[in-house]
Amino acid sequence: MRHDGRFWIFASLSGEGRSSWDALGLFYSDRLEGPWQAHRANPVLIDAGQARPAGAFFRHGDQLIRPAQDCRGGYGRGISLCRIDRLDPEAYQQTRIDSLIPAPDFKYNGLHMLNRVGPWEVIDVRGWRNQIKLF
Repeated sequence: MRHDGRFWIFASLSGEGRSSWDALGLFYSDRLEGPWQAHRANPVLIDAGQARPAGAFFRHGDQLIRPAQDCRGGYGRGISLCRIDRLDPEAYQQTRIDSLIPAPDFKYNGLHMLNRVGPWEVIDVRGWRNQIKLF
């Protein structure tokens, strides 16, 4: 993603004793080709409900929104929509503004990714609860 003249990569971080669901790392560069630098505060967020990336950023009015997987009920259980409040080499801040959590009778295991391009919006669902044929 490009923001305020820099390129940014948002990535799940994992380490000994940690899953890749709950830690968000940032990397930035002035050029797409690099060199890339790790954010000084990595991991910038530790929260299973809003750390793991879940799609491309999008604008809603003047707000920059970052979809994140909500893994509080398991991997890819739902999607959190997070407003980016601050993004620079010194700090990162976001606010969860909404969550998409499937109802208990939803026929899939969860929501994995949300992407918007022009008039199109796509939500990638995760796994069938029962072997259901769609077509």
